Amino acid sequence: MSPFPVTYYKGSVEVFRSYDGLGVLVWTIDFESQPEDAASVAELVRSAISDGIDGMEKDLCGA
Repeated sequence: MSPFPVTYYKGSVEVFRSYDGLGVLVWTIDFESQPEDAASVAELVRSAISDGIDGMEKDLCGA
């Protein structure tokens, strides 16, 4: 059961080494929802991804 009002979702996270030796994180989410919920779901997902990236940075970099 999803915490978001969606009928389908799939997510993936990939990390690649960049040319300068740092990392590039690609977080992809695909979801289906009712048209009237799409904007609010997109904002919820954006916020969740942002919080997740911030958490990973703190854990990995001690920031």
